[in-house]
Amino acid sequence: MQVNILSDNLFSKVNIKSVIAFSLCAVIAFGVVAYDCFFAAKESNKSFVAMGTVITSSIWTKNNPEIQQQINDEINALEKSLLSKNVDTSEVGRLNKEKSASVSEDLADILLDCKEVSKDSNGAFDVTICPVSTLWDFGGENQRLPSENEIEAALSKINYESINVKGTNVTIGNEQSIDLGAVGKGYTCDKIKALLEECRAQKAIISVGGSLLLYGNHKFTIGVANPSGNKLAMGTIDLKDCFISTSGDYEKYFEQDGKKYHHILDARTGYPADGYLSSVTVICDSGLLSDALSTACFIMGYNESLDLLKKYDAEAIFIFKDKTVKCTDGVADKFKITNNTFKMEK
Repeated sequence: MQVNILSDNLFSKVNIKSVIAFSLCAVIAFGVVAYDCFFAAKESNKSFVAMGTVITSSIWTKNNPEIQQQINDEINALEKSLLSKNVDTSEVGRLNKEKSASVSEDLADILLDCKEVSKDSNGAFDVTICPVSTLWDFGGENQRLPSENEIEAALSKINYESINVKGTNVTIGNEQSIDLGAVGKGYTCDKIKALLEECRAQKAIISVGGSLLLYGNHKFTIGVANPSGNKLAMGTIDLKDCFISTSGDYEKYFEQDGKKYHHILDARTGYPADGYLSSVTVICDSGLLSDALSTACFIMGYNESLDLLKKYDAEAIFIFKDKTVKCTDGVADKFKITNNTFKMEK
């Protein structure tokens, strides 16, 4: 089956009802189901808005007609009770307000994983970036270019090492705030996979913004987004049972005085990562890590990312601004360019 990875920038440029219809069609229209494997399973499809993006799902299951509603409920609960910094009663919202809190094992584990990626990326990725991301307000009503003084002041509050996790007791710095925007959609895919396993689904394709879950030991052909914003994929990759996340400079951005400012902020500088990449797609066996690593690798660049990817047993596709493409060894033979304006480079 072939499906396309849709990017978040699409959602901000068209009517949301059209996006829902297009997203659902993208999940089911790009291939043919292997009926010899799934003749006894029923396919269900759903699309809805949550976590500031469109969620689409196609699921094949024999014995659980309620699975789509269960996934819908799980995602809404995660956003409201755990992940959202904009909900005061969520765990993250409460931690940001109180600076010290007893949290769930889920949030404690998320923060420990994020600290590890921060350390391994030399601080390029950092979930304490909230004071800086709030200044830029990408996708919000007040997105703007902050002053140098504002960014310098906000940077003084960013330090992943100040996150202290002891069991389920977490403290952060007095002027710090947590922003899980760079891992929340990937982590949601992790939770959905656990739900699919519990419900004994046969196969599923779940898209949560820039993160994708392919569930089931079956071949999927995935379309990799064209960073130019063209709806047609620039290439395809054959994969089985994994998580995929893409970070790109085309997803959320604004232009001012002829310069483009995208939403992937380097926690070390407070500014959008200024490199030679248009996008990075990371494939691994963890949704949270695929999400975090795609952000970290985009900020760090190709050469610095290779050791980071090896540590986490992850693979990646790097698309450069000059339209050259590089793949890590584990996916090089699975990826194929379908748009001749791009070229593969070893």
